[in-house]
Amino acid sequence: LGCPILGDPLYGKKDQLFPDATLMLHARRLRICLPGIEEAMLFKAPEPRRFHAVLAALEKKGRRIQA
Repeated sequence: LGCPILGDPLYGKKDQLFPDATLMLHARRLRICLPGIEEAMLFKAPEPRRFHAVLAALEKKGRRIQA
């Protein structure tokens, strides 16, 4: 697709604004249907703290962030 995720060591490249970024991939909500269980299980997790500085810097540069 040509759109690597920030911090991706395989397909990404060093970003000038975030040269030390680790992989910026996170699932806020995950719903899974497991065998033998009728109701889907829902898992939720807040974004990691390390995301906050990156999101704040992007917003400061005028880039709109949708979470």
